[in-house]
Amino acid sequence: MTLIDYIKAENEKTKEWLAAGPGRAAGLWCEDEKHWAEYNVFTVEDFKRYILVCDIWDGFKEKNGVRPRHLDLDNMSMEELEAELKSIME
Repeated sequence: MTLIDYIKAENEKTKEWLAAGPGRAAGLWCEDEKHWAEYNVFTVEDFKRYILVCDIWDGFKEKNGVRPRHLDLDNMSMEELEAELKSIME
């Protein structure tokens, strides 16, 4: 599956969720390849990693009041990133 196909499928799930009940709100992902290329996101795996890193970046800031600049997020495995996010969310 291409990146854009994946994003479109995720957006469709979100649209269905929005349609299922009044008062629901959610955003949709940009479906433009050029947009994602600016973030070095070219594959579904790149996208999932990018979103995970963003969630860690923002979640850590919300929890601790500072950005996690001490974490080497670029060199962490997906498993390490997922564990870090889980720790932040607990």
